[in-house]
Amino acid sequence: MKENSKYQLLQCSYYASHCVILSYAVYYLTIAGLSDRSIGLLIALICALSSIAQGAAGRLADRSTKLTWKRQLQVYAILEIILSIILFLPGGSFATGVIFALLILFSMLMMPMVNAAGFHYKDAEKKVDFGIARGLGSLSYAITAFITGKLTVRCGPSMILYLNILASVFLLCVTTSMPYFARVRQPGIKTEAAKPGKNLLRTYPVFFITAIGAMLFVFFNNMVAIYMLRIMERVGGDSGSMGTALAIAACAELPMLFLYSRLAKHVSALKLIVISGFFFSLKGILFIAAPNVQTIYAVQLLQSVSFGLLVGAKAHYADTCMAEEDKVTGQSVMTMTESLASVLASLTGGLLMGSGGIVLLLWCATGAAIAGTLLIGFIAHENSK
Repeated sequence: MKENSKYQLLQCSYYASHCVILSYAVYYLTIAGLSDRSIGLLIALICALSSIAQGAAGRLADRSTKLTWKRQLQVYAILEIILSIILFLPGGSFATGVIFALLILFSMLMMPMVNAAGFHYKDAEKKVDFGIARGLGSLSYAITAFITGKLTVRCGPSMILYLNILASVFLLCVTTSMPYFARVRQPGIKTEAAKPGKNLLRTYPVFFITAIGAMLFVFFNNMVAIYMLRIMERVGGDSGSMGTALAIAACAELPMLFLYSRLAKHVSALKLIVISGFFFSLKGILFIAAPNVQTIYAVQLLQSVSFGLLVGAKAHYADTCMAEEDKVTGQSVMTMTESLASVLASLTGGLLMGSGGIVLLLWCATGAAIAGTLLIGFIAHENSK
């Protein structure tokens, strides 16, 4: 089997595992006896820890000849399997919360390693299409979300553990079969993220303002994803309908992931970010007004022109607006805003659910999306002058 096929399977197995652990965290931990506030604080803490640990794990993979991306993926997959098995043993809600939090942490640590694998083969001049592989990962996420939703209704929360073990075993097998090519460094060539003494905030003020706006969009997206179960329960749904809603959103991202490069030739990345913000705001308003489960399903189709569009546009924007020596830093800043948005969404979501419920949460998330749209829209308008 060629590297491209194996990498596609790696993306599929990873996003299957990531789906059952992160998207069903609120459902599983609620059944375990944790309150919405406790769940929000727990996920926020893990997201904050993972944002730090991801950077450290990445540096380790770059510098170590033993703890490469491949070896780290193998270790994390084994830990996912072991911890999932431990959760079958009887224990209190606190112990369950801690162990499940570790599952989330290791799942988050896998993400940069999965991405690094694609660039590893690209550097080794192997034909690996990252866009198609990532799209298949989203498709795998969609299928897994749908199946998990149906199984949890019939068999209960234990199905989350069974499915994670299955996905992790598959990921471990795929990773083990993937070849690793030792890098050959060319002497005398140095790279740098930024010039010494350069103040990036002063050099790229528009970029950093745009990054803040994009963070507000990710804040909205993560808050809605984490508390989708509560959104569905408000209109009479359950974990099964939540799985269907998540599957629809993941499938809706696919056309944009495959077609973004063509769209970017005709519309600037900054304008595309503004467009995505408009649809994030529209989604929030429609979620609030939704009278039934079917309406939520229809609203989820807007994921294509909201989050799906944002994923490509913000990476493209960071690449086009930064000087050559600052491009890596620009991408890193965008990644950091995602981690920060995850922390804020989990923390704020838990507090809002504990004090005002899902309606208050949706109003605050929608307000953040509208604020981000107005902020970046103003920047885009000034740039057009």
